[in-house]
Amino acid sequence: MISAKELYKNTKDLDLLLVEDDAQLRQQMGDMLNDLFHTVDLAEDGKAGLVKYEQKVIADSKPYDLVITDINMPIMNGIEMINAIYEISPLEPILVISAHNESDYLVELLHIGVNGFLIKPLKHQALINTLYQVTQAIVNERLVLSHYKKIEQLNAELSLQSERLKQSNDDLHDKNLALEKSMRIIEGMHHKDQLYRNINIPATTPGLPSVKKEDALTHQIEDDVPSLLEVIEERIDEITRAYETDTTQDPSFVKLSDAVRMYADSLSDKALYTSLANSLRELSRVIGTHPKCTRAEENRRIFNMLESFFFIYNRWEKEWNTIDEERFKAFSSSISDEIGVLIEVWQCKS
Repeated sequence: MISAKELYKNTKDLDLLLVEDDAQLRQQMGDMLNDLFHTVDLAEDGKAGLVKYEQKVIADSKPYDLVITDINMPIMNGIEMINAIYEISPLEPILVISAHNESDYLVELLHIGVNGFLIKPLKHQALINTLYQVTQAIVNERLVLSHYKKIEQLNAELSLQSERLKQSNDDLHDKNLALEKSMRIIEGMHHKDQLYRNINIPATTPGLPSVKKEDALTHQIEDDVPSLLEVIEERIDEITRAYETDTTQDPSFVKLSDAVRMYADSLSDKALYTSLANSLRELSRVIGTHPKCTRAEENRRIFNMLESFFFIYNRWEKEWNTIDEERFKAFSSSISDEIGVLIEVWQCKS
């Protein structure tokens, strides 16, 4: 299972265009993806998305690194926009958001050349998995291109340094092209296999909420809270690295439990945080004991989910002082639901 931290290594330098006509979904996805990508631009329909794409190419002399788009949209639908984008940049990586009742489009979209699908309703882990596969292919292709340029540079240097190593420019160019082609074929075969296997990715955990920056919130977390969240992430890393499946009681769980409880206690002196603090205390109580699942792969799933949750939670917490009280309450309720899922998974109930 891929964590948000692993995904961030691929996406931190990438520019993304998100095209979705559902305003609420567009804003929620945009807020979440802003934490992962270098830049995220939003568009409400295919025509607006195409305009932003053209403006990006003109302004930056390069296209977006990735486009995510819905299919059914007003003015210009997703398929029309994709075809127009491929006229500009035939190799543009594109992910399509599709409802189950739109399966008739999938074969057509595969023939067009899209890189993957996100099935509605969107699930957090499915989104993480699919984004990782597509962005890893982007990273790999850039490595191939970088490798190819280095080979050409090395060949040029060697040609100047020694006549004995000199070969014709055409021969060197053909060999480098053959190497690049072979690497692209290997990567393409792997990616196509992942693409067909993940058209209907099973949901493993509900999507985490996102919030929009609005009016300043008067409540502010104490200065020591960020360090407590860092301690929590360190404890999770320790467990992930050192965990053994035959361990019946591990002090690392107790240390993690204590760190989460201390963080919850730091919230409890403000009434607005009461519900969230109580949920975190319950999570602390549960993770103070050995996970109920026994298989190694199940426990790896648990720790990856826990790592992803606190990685994104840490980013969200920094926005709490920029939103109004009512929105924070709704936001806090969604986080408590996610904590409930973590507890169920820890107890091997889902």
